[in-house]
This record gives sequence, C-alpha cells and structure tokens, in this order.
Amino acid sequence: AAAARLAGVWKQGQFIGQLLKLAEDARTSAAVRDAAFDGLREIGGKGVTDGLATLASQPGNEAVQRQAALTPVSYTHLT
Repeated sequence: AAAARLAGVWKQGQFIGQLLKLAEDARTSAAVRDAAFDGLREIGGKGVTDGLATLASQPGNEAVQRQAALTPVSYTHLT
C-alpha cells in the first residue's frame, strides 16, 4: 500500500498501468486498492483519467466501478 501511495506522491507516471491493475484486481485487498486509487489521483493526467474511465465503465466489480468514477483526478489539498 505504501509503495502505491509513494508512486503518486512522487508523480511516477510509469506506474499508472500497475496501479490500475491493482485497483481492478478482485484479489487486491481493500487497503491496497485504496492506496492504488490514491496514487492514481496524485499522479493525475490523461493516462489516469482514461484508465479510470475504463475501470468505471467495465461491468463486474461494482465497488471498483464506483471508486473509479468517484476518484477526483484534479484533487486539491485543503490543508
């Protein structure tokens, strides 16, 4: 989970594909899935937006669809 979050904090766009796979895999724990979505949100950009749109539109795991649809890519830190 920590590595997924760090990929986002450090804006490591080369990990977008791996984070998307973690987010969609039914075997991924909830904690790691949340971290993957956090990392994607922090990286942002077209690749993330396209990947989240794909996850949100895929039939199957409704929890993943919902989280993908609700992950704000233009996240602003309020603290």
